[in-house]
Amino acid sequence: MLKLTVTYDIHTDVVPWILKSGLTPAECDDGSGRAVDVKAQTVNIESDGTIIYTWKGCRGNTCIGAYDPHTRKNKLLYSFDEEAQVVSCSVNMKWTLLAVSILQSRRNGDMPFRTAPRCLTLLIEIHPIHDIRVLKAVDCIVSVQFLYPVGKATLFPESHLLLISEDRYIDQIHISVVIQEGYRVLIKNTRLPTDRIIEDVTWAQWDMKEQRLYCAVTKVNCFLSVSKCIFYRFLFTSVGVCMKEMLCGGHHSVTVLL
Repeated sequence: MLKLTVTYDIHTDVVPWILKSGLTPAECDDGSGRAVDVKAQTVNIESDGTIIYTWKGCRGNTCIGAYDPHTRKNKLLYSFDEEAQVVSCSVNMKWTLLAVSILQSRRNGDMPFRTAPRCLTLLIEIHPIHDIRVLKAVDCIVSVQFLYPVGKATLFPESHLLLISEDRYIDQIHISVVIQEGYRVLIKNTRLPTDRIIEDVTWAQWDMKEQRLYCAVTKVNCFLSVSKCIFYRFLFTSVGVCMKEMLCGGHHSVTVLL
């Protein structure tokens, strides 16, 4: 018989720490230590078990935190100046870089014909908090995912970040850092090297544990009125090199949207 064990509960592992740290509005704490209305939610789980979550901070702003299941400790990674709708978030293995995609909404009073990107994808230095770079400012949602070493592989000499776009492409960004004053971790690259690893993606799935990316590409033959669906698997080495394998391919008449 299958027996399930709870290893993480945001209400017992995270919310008490938020209240104790004073990182939430005062009305959320009735003095008993219980969570009255702390709207915390999990947004990602990394390969090493790190759990990333968001909640509403003291000023109504959005905060991002991380929970280490091995030490059972929490840490504030970053707090926005105002409320932000986080749709994707990832932190590198050393907790020095944070990638986050947020949705922007028009406020009342904005010009009716004003155009603004729907989704902002940011790269933030968080050890300590310093620089913020805009990676994407587009009208489609972009999911972010840092790569982690698999098994007993050593740490990457640099950080590698996947951008999975609803616009049917996947990029890999290579980020070199430099340490100043013995502790400040800063991005070294003026321009971040970026590889377009695949286009025309109709479906994608990230394997968090094995650090593999599965995706499907549909090629349409206009003359034969058929589409060919090809499945790929991307493997990432200990130095962040991407290797592509074709799993299978065939003719189909169905299209799956990402």
